[in-house]
Amino acid sequence: MKYFSAFLVEAEKSFAAKAAQKMNLPVHLHLGQSTEEYDTIMQQHKCSPFAFLEEIGVFEQSPSCLLAHAIYM
Repeated sequence: MKYFSAFLVEAEKSFAAKAAQKMNLPVHLHLGQSTEEYDTIMQQHKCSPFAFLEEIGVFEQSPSCLLAHAIYM
């Protein structure tokens, strides 16, 4: 099975985090599920999947964040 990167465009991720903050809800993400996902994010954004989410403010904007899987960080 070929994995599709769970990452959306930066604006959509930022919107989701802002909406969660506004409604005081946690953000739930499946992150780092495969080496393919990790490699894709590294190629597209020049950083790890976790660093990418940090860079676009997901962790700052959401009251809490649950990262499911998180094997390849």
